[in-house]
Order: sequence, then C-alpha cells, then structure tokens
Amino acid sequence: MPKNDQNRPRPSPIRDVHYESPLHAALPVEVLDRTTLIDRFEPDFFRHPERVDFHLLILSLDGRGSHWVDFVDVDLGPGSMVHIYPGQVHRHDPTSRFAGLIILFPDSSLEAKQRTPFEPDGRVHRWQLGPEILDPVRRVVDEIRREQPHFTGSPADRDLLLAYLNVLRLQVRRAAATGTRPRVEDEAAPDRFRSLLEEQLLRHRSVQWFARELGCSVRTLSRHCMDRYGRSPKRVIDDRLSLEAKRLLVNSTASAESIGRRLGFAEATHFTRFVRRTTGDPPGRFRARWQG
Repeated sequence: MPKNDQNRPRPSPIRDVHYESPLHAALPVEVLDRTTLIDRFEPDFFRHPERVDFHLLILSLDGRGSHWVDFVDVDLGPGSMVHIYPGQVHRHDPTSRFAGLIILFPDSSLEAKQRTPFEPDGRVHRWQLGPEILDPVRRVVDEIRREQPHFTGSPADRDLLLAYLNVLRLQVRRAAATGTRPRVEDEAAPDRFRSLLEEQLLRHRSVQWFARELGCSVRTLSRHCMDRYGRSPKRVIDDRLSLEAKRLLVNSTASAESIGRRLGFAEATHFTRFVRRTTGDPPGRFRARWQG
C-alpha cells in the first residue's frame, strides 16, 4: 500500500525523458540543484511520471521529503541518496521541498566492469551516506559542478569528468556494501540477461529462450540470477512484467484488456490472473486502490 494519498501519481501518460545536457551535447555527467530544477517548471508539469533513459541520482542534503519510484515512496533526509536507472519510472514531487543535488549521466558513461552499485536489477535503490562517505561525495560532486561549464568535448575533458564519476561510484559502493557476493564464472551474465529482458519483454518470456540467446543452460542462468538477485530467472521475468503492468494500469486510462494485449497476453482472463497473482488484486481493483 502507498504511504499517503498526497504522493499517489494520478493517471497521466508516462513521459519519456532522454539525456540531453544544455551545457554540451557530449557532456558525460551533469549536476543540477534540485530546487532550481523544481522552480524551472510549473507544478502541473510534475504530475506526469517520467521514464528515463539515463541514470539519475538524487542526493538529499537538507530537509525531509520523498521521491516516487516504481510504486515506492522513497523517504529522503540529509545524506540520503536514491538511484533511478534507465527504464525506471519516477515522479518529482514539487511539494516535497527537501534540498539536494541531482546527478545525471547516460549509461554509456559507465564501463561494463565498473557498474556496481548502479546496475539495473529491478529494485529501487536508496542509500544512507554517513559523514565519512557524504563528505567525499560532496567534494567530488562539487568538482563535477565546477568542471562542467568548461567542458569542450575534448578527450581530456571527458576523461576528467568520467574519472570524477567513477570516484563517486566507488564512494557510493562503500555505502551500499553489506557483504561479499559469491563470485560466479561470468560476472556480466546477469547484466546481459537484464538487458535482453528489457529489449524482449513484450516478445519473449521463456527462461529457455533467454538461456539459449545468452549461450548458457537454464541451470547456469538460474545460478547467475540467484547469485545476483536472489530470485529465479522466471521470478525476475514475472517481476519485470508485473512492474510494467502496474505502470500502465496506474499511469494510463487504457482498459485492462488492451494493456494485457500490449503485454502479450492473448486472453484478458490470463492477464487478470497474472495481475492477481503478482499484486494480490485483479487489474480493476489494483488501479482503483492506487488512483484513490
């Protein structure tokens, strides 16, 4: 259940937002002041949820509030950070007047082997940064803000900003670390599975198909998913499909039948059973519960 009515998004189209910096087309990372961003638009602008194609970090520095990410109201206070990754749906709440910074960067700014803890794993990530991490994070973010107006697009300028971004990633990884994850023989396999799932969600939902496309056995794919996500590949697929169904039910006025067809369900009854199994409610009741 959502925490309160105030933060419930009303039915509205999901707006696709692409990474495009007004400072320079090739800027690999940008820092914005949250208050400046909120004041830039009329309040009604933020009624629309957004699906981003880039990474977005919100760092709360003063005051308290929340930020809505994929049906989760994330509490934010001083030192809190929430990560929104490409493909996630979120919504700015202009009435939530906490002060902070927003760090934006495209997925291409992360190297394949240097992504932790910014992997898209189907979850909402919130970290509480203690002073020993918050202070160096503030310093590196300040360095990015200082450099970005002078960015020319040169390899040297890009390398410098990417180096700062990597330092930021490493600092956040310290805050996110809660233990050591067992190593598997192919560390990139879960990421390749998630990427393929995002591309093929509306076409394929068979674990066997994904394993074949990834060049591994179902057993190997299952081991990778349990190691990274603590869930079977079937559960990862169902959770992602359920999330998309919830997004469309709450943020559009389309009928449950048409949403089911869009998501690949041949029969409306199959979609109804799927929504009931994954959310506890049939589509109509789930929509009514969130729209109030």
